[in-house]
Amino acid sequence: AGRARNIGAKHASGKILAFIDADCEARPGWLEVISKKIPVKRSIGGPIINGNKNSLVSWAEYLIEFSDFHQYKSPSIVPFVPSANQVCTTSDFLMSEGFPESHNVSQDVFLGNSLRKIGVEIWYVPELQINHYGRTQFKEFLDNMKRFGRRSYRNSEAIPSIYRKFAKTKLFVPLVFVVKLVARTRTAIKAKKLCIFALSLPLIAIGILVFCKGFYEERNDLKDLSTLDKVG
Repeated sequence: AGRARNIGAKHASGKILAFIDADCEARPGWLEVISKKIPVKRSIGGPIINGNKNSLVSWAEYLIEFSDFHQYKSPSIVPFVPSANQVCTTSDFLMSEGFPESHNVSQDVFLGNSLRKIGVEIWYVPELQINHYGRTQFKEFLDNMKRFGRRSYRNSEAIPSIYRKFAKTKLFVPLVFVVKLVARTRTAIKAKKLCIFALSLPLIAIGILVFCKGFYEERNDLKDLSTLDKVG
């Protein structure tokens, strides 16, 4: 996705770049908000709304991955916004490193870091909303949580993360499980989703455990590769 977006940005003739994902749908007024805010803010992003409201699996995935980006969050400067709902000026994007093509995971996090390096503030705009239609099948949900854990470890190598500290100890799994569950509970309260959080809690707990498993597996795999390189 990052490479395709970079190619599109290089060929774009407009002054504004707006990104959205294939499993998302812009809500009414999306372009109007962009045209109003971008002349003032150089980079903006907004809420990710769960579009599969009748699926507890979808709610569990949303509450673990995207609940930080809710419609009740106040306008503020943030480190990054999801590429599913991200806007910036074409000139700033081309001045930055763009989406990293060597990292096929969490490219929006790296772009946010790149934009900040060139002095661009990323603003969270609550009225810039999109619907996200996530997974509704249990197995697909678990597979995604494992990938989420793996890419979180890879991200922590480039961008400091609290999870990286936990990865150095055998207590990682229970520690990160508690930290992540508490964080998701707090976010659910802020996002006014506590009731659906409670209903989805068994799925959320399983999802976080699989996330921890993926994170630790990625750590061990990279450690083994590093050892082989030294031996070679």
